[in-house]
Amino acid sequence: MFPNTVIGLYPDGVFFYQEIPVTPTQTKQRGGIIGHPDDSREMKAARYLSGRIDNDTVKEDQMLTIWSCEATKSSAYDGIILSDLEYGLKTYHDHLRVLMPVLNEANEPSEGTLAKHNAYLKADP
Repeated sequence: MFPNTVIGLYPDGVFFYQEIPVTPTQTKQRGGIIGHPDDSREMKAARYLSGRIDNDTVKEDQMLTIWSCEATKSSAYDGIILSDLEYGLKTYHDHLRVLMPVLNEANEPSEGTLAKHNAYLKADP
């Protein structure tokens, strides 16, 4: 499921969302919430507060995505963005680096040679 699916477990319910790439510059986001059938005043308040927190988090994630895309167009951008600050991300990126050793290279291969260059790196003992 990682990296495009998130599942959240809260006392008032469970939510999920997925980010599905549509084009190199567009992503579709979908999700849902499953709640306990309790309609007490306390549960309604918990759902309301949980929703506010999640909405703020979604807005932050969307801005992070926009800023990351904008950063790649900057003259200060010096390569692929692979953050290893979170264990899940580091593990995922380590798997990507094994599957695509070209990600470890300082320079990107010439256009149209990615698959060939990656195969060469994988074959190198």
